Formats: sequence, C-alpha cells, structure tokens
Amino acid sequence: MTQNSMKIAVPSTLPGGLESNVETRFGRCECFTIVEISDSKIASVTVKENGARNAMGGAGPAAVASVSEQGAQAVIGADYGPNALRALQQAGIIMYGYPSPKTYSVKEMVTLFLDEKLPKLG
Repeated sequence: MTQNSMKIAVPSTLPGGLESNVETRFGRCECFTIVEISDSKIASVTVKENGARNAMGGAGPAAVASVSEQGAQAVIGADYGPNALRALQQAGIIMYGYPSPKTYSVKEMVTLFLDEKLPKLG
C-alpha cells in the first residue's frame, strides 16, 4: 500500500459494514462501506447509504460525489460505468477492480487490497 493512512469506499449491500457483500454495481449499489486504513490495518468503518442508486440518470457521478464527500481516496471492488470512471478520475480517486466472479465480503475485499492483490484501474 502506498499510503500510511487512507479511506477507501467499498460498494456494498445493505446494511453495509465488513460482513456485508461487495456490490459490483458502483453507481447503483445500496450503500458504501467506508473503511479507514491506518498502518495497514482497519482503523474504522462507517456506512453511507447511496442516495444515487435510484436516480433516473447520472448515478455514477452522483455516487462519486458521495464517496468524495466522505473523504475516500480510493474505491475498490466494482465495475465502473464510463461516467463514474471519468468522475472518479477527475476527483483524483484511485480505482481498483474486482478480482473474479466470486462473491466477496467487504472484509475479504479490504484484505485483498491490503495484500495488493486487486487490479488497479485507469
């Protein structure tokens, strides 16, 4: 990992948190589990419901605004649509992909991130 401390946003199913499943649809996920990493360990976890998930259009950029407001410096474990991809790049948020078709919990995905086993995108 490149930073000593950072916040990562993981698109998740409700109710969110470390035991929830990762939701691969970034802009339409139910919520984001925001995981703060410090010294390569999980320091805190918060959940932010994704208000953009039912938007008629523009869900990806609206979801980016939401994770940006939470201070996320990276997002992990999703398929990003083209609008979300551009918005994430413009916001300077680092993107990591989903490693395989398996279903992962947020905790498993964060562990893969910490072990540097997720593909970096963009």
